[in-house]
Amino acid sequence: NLLQDNYQLLETLYLNMTEVQLNDKVRAYWGVQYSRFEWLIEILVHFTHHRAQLHMLMSHKYKKLPVHLF
Repeated sequence: NLLQDNYQLLETLYLNMTEVQLNDKVRAYWGVQYSRFEWLIEILVHFTHHRAQLHMLMSHKYKKLPVHLF
């Protein structure tokens, strides 16, 4: 599945980075600049937000989901 493949890629990329690479600043096309480690935190927060959003929408549609967020 696409989500699992992309997670695996992200994990592989980040686990192979040195501390220097993790501290390198990277600028997004819209101008914001973070270290690679800070970008990883942004990715995880964004993913968690959408996971909760999806869970809420599915709960409204199907009422009882056998999946718990926490």
